[in-house]
Amino acid sequence: MIKNFKQIEQTVCDITNKISIESNKNDLQIIKQQVIGRNGILTKAFTELRNLSKETKIDVAKKLNNLRDHFLKKYEEIITKYKNNTLKTKIDTTIPSLSFHGVLHPFSNIIADIKRIMFAMGFNYEEGPSIENEYYNFEALNISSNHSSRDSHDTFYLYHTEQKAKKLLRTHTTSVQIRALESEKNKINGNTSLRIFSIGDVYRRDDDATHAPMFHQFEGLLISQDTSIAELKGYITRFLVSFFEVNYLPIRFRPHYFPFTEPSIEVDIMCYKENDKLKVGKCSNGNWMEILGAGMISRNILDRAGYDNVNGFAFGMGIERLAMLKLGIQNLHDFVGSSYPWIMQYGV
Repeated sequence: MIKNFKQIEQTVCDITNKISIESNKNDLQIIKQQVIGRNGILTKAFTELRNLSKETKIDVAKKLNNLRDHFLKKYEEIITKYKNNTLKTKIDTTIPSLSFHGVLHPFSNIIADIKRIMFAMGFNYEEGPSIENEYYNFEALNISSNHSSRDSHDTFYLYHTEQKAKKLLRTHTTSVQIRALESEKNKINGNTSLRIFSIGDVYRRDDDATHAPMFHQFEGLLISQDTSIAELKGYITRFLVSFFEVNYLPIRFRPHYFPFTEPSIEVDIMCYKENDKLKVGKCSNGNWMEILGAGMISRNILDRAGYDNVNGFAFGMGIERLAMLKLGIQNLHDFVGSSYPWIMQYGV
């Protein structure tokens, strides 16, 4: 049985009882992360269920679900009261409306910058569905059935009794690459290379100041007969320097592991703080920050899609992280906050 279940129960109940209407929005967010976030108390407890016998697992899971339901009920009650109190602020409807020209949302500008750079490097734009099946999201990318990312605590599954295969909200845009590889229109003829990139919404069970259940990814893919990891490093460097609009950007490449690339690398860029905001570029007091993952596409993925005697590479990154670094934004949730002063500050 899960160790110290009584202690877990007491801790969750104590945290639940502390929630009150006086809590501000940030406090409520922190409290939620402590209980059901990626490293939350209940999340870790649910993970430990796999180590229990079937009979014990059912009993403990029921108790954990009751704890979670009790917490969420209290949390939603306070959130509703918080919103209602916020809406009670009186608005003078007799004040004449202001005439003004709107601006583009900063996220729209970031996506436009990415497309401009990728088109300039010879890549074509590809799209794919937000609702995927397990094959394109996991199996075709060498992600085994017992991989932690396939757990319901990390992935949003959409269940339906008439569907034999599980449907889910895609956890990355890499599924677009598999669909593009399998598409007959993209088969390589002669020395022609395949160059595509994709931008789209992705979903994961994660929520804090720098993570959200829904965010966006940007990925690139290149297939040709003579490509190499040296060329991959060149494209990544060119993209990052162009995107951040700097003459020189310290970049570090580190070996890493991804199921669908071999060899795999992670890429860091140098950042530093200025007036409590992160800046990108060289600095004597700078620190490295991971910005993206990349690698040479695994041989079995290319063979399965019918690409013989060619190599390929892929790279991907979170668009929100790019935007936060470029614009000096500290909270990811500001992108969907609909704050007029914020939009006017960062929009163009």
